[in-house]
Amino acid sequence: MKVLRLATMLAICLILVVGLYGEKDKKPTLEQMRMEIQQKGHTFTVDKTSVSHIPLKKLCGLVEPPDWRETGTFDGGGQGAMAVPSSFDWRSYGNVTSVKNQGSCGSCWAFGTVGSYEGVILVAGGPSENLSEEWCLDCNSYGYSCSGGWWVFGDFYNGVPRESCYPYVGSKGSCKTSCTRYHPMDTWYYVGSSSGVPSTSAIKNAIYNYGPVAAAVCADYYMQNYSGGIFTHTSSGSVNHAIVLVGWNDSGSYWIMKNSWGTGWGESGYMRIQYGANSIGYAAAYGIPEGGAPPPPTDPYEPNDSPGAAYGPIDSATNYTDAEISTSSDEDWFHFTTQDTGTITVSVTHESGEDLDWYLYRSTDTSNWVARGYTTNNPETGSYNATWVGKYYVKVVGYSGSTSTFTLRVTYPDTGGGGGWDGYYRLINRYSGYALDINSGSSYVYHYTYNGNYDKHWEIIDLGNGYYRLKNRYNGNDLDVGGSSGYCYNYPWNGNTDKQWQIIDLGNGYYRLDNRYSGASLDVGSSSNYVYHYPWNGNTDKQWQIIEID
Repeated sequence: MKVLRLATMLAICLILVVGLYGEKDKKPTLEQMRMEIQQKGHTFTVDKTSVSHIPLKKLCGLVEPPDWRETGTFDGGGQGAMAVPSSFDWRSYGNVTSVKNQGSCGSCWAFGTVGSYEGVILVAGGPSENLSEEWCLDCNSYGYSCSGGWWVFGDFYNGVPRESCYPYVGSKGSCKTSCTRYHPMDTWYYVGSSSGVPSTSAIKNAIYNYGPVAAAVCADYYMQNYSGGIFTHTSSGSVNHAIVLVGWNDSGSYWIMKNSWGTGWGESGYMRIQYGANSIGYAAAYGIPEGGAPPPPTDPYEPNDSPGAAYGPIDSATNYTDAEISTSSDEDWFHFTTQDTGTITVSVTHESGEDLDWYLYRSTDTSNWVARGYTTNNPETGSYNATWVGKYYVKVVGYSGSTSTFTLRVTYPDTGGGGGWDGYYRLINRYSGYALDINSGSSYVYHYTYNGNYDKHWEIIDLGNGYYRLKNRYNGNDLDVGGSSGYCYNYPWNGNTDKQWQIIDLGNGYYRLDNRYSGASLDVGSSSNYVYHYPWNGNTDKQWQIIEID
């Protein structure tokens, strides 16, 4: 009996242990991931993607060699003193090749290497190429396969075959030597000095001066099911996947990442991923084709050839120099946000003998200008009496084929919201574009489209201690928190610190609002209309525009 009882207990323990480790490795459901995304205030979404059904280990074939630092050559961080724009995207120049699909072979290392090299060839003035990842898989000199590999730039010194001659089949085969190899490589580098993840500035310099770079990242289930937004999830795992970085955006604090999981994943095959998330940028590298490095773009505000890519927000009464209309079809867009009604003055100073014009638009209608400067004057200056408060765009173009460098200066009302608060305000979230709202009397706080109703009007009351009350005009209740993090509410004022807010000017037309009790920032979720408070991380879902209501 004792033996039977002991055997039974051992069996139960074994079941518990197996269950424990099985649960640890279990793939979370979409609903579980969405719940965590909402609870932690992340700014991205997950859904079923074109690779959701493929085991993650088959999508992630990057295997880190133990001696890559000792055997590699580092670029030292590039031209570290050189200024780079606050946002940049090689796609806007046509210097990124199409998104590809590695299938269920762990050949991401080949796609990362080739994807970067194709982009650098374009940036250097070469043709658009579709080079062969299958050749990398079959013919690499390191023994790499679908089970894993690392960068294979070292095999590119005699060039790479084209995809048309050596098509991808997604499995390792015997090496074929009959295809011509194109674009011999001169040399290749790791970015930075010797660290795993180079500095943000070092990666930017490499992208800006040479082209898209190959880089490693830790791909997890959240990344596998990513469907849009700025990826802010952080995994503690090691790097396991190779991707290509093609640009960045400082206002959103993210890299623009090209993947090799097809266009049915992410944002048409791309991801916006927060600086530092999941070790993004680890072991970043690039190869330089024979002929040397390309010159960097001369216009520090490019790419800004559309409202969606507009540079800004630009500061009032500030000169933006060295901008350039480089071709007859080029147009440069800038944006700013007014905080009050008043006069907007735009001035464009260009080269002698050329003729540049400018057009001013409201963000609500970028097809019909509200003011323009279209004479032959230099500088081209004009003013507009702005009765509408919000985001504006300035477009600069060349008249009749004129090209020129120029300096832009815009002066606009930017005094609203900063210290002496008086009256009622609407608070517009930068990520969602919605207004802070109580939804006509609910105890929760929401964010919905602004419609002028009193439930979206807030009185800001200075408490004289560095903090403010935010009192709703509809019901007289104050913006409140219920704990250290989570939902926000509206309850009657009682003097407690959970209803006191610090308003911090971010210097970009937006503010962060930190609660005195929790220390967390006013925040919106990525997939609901509730408003939360979570620790500040610089994301746009915690940035608010404060606009006075007439």
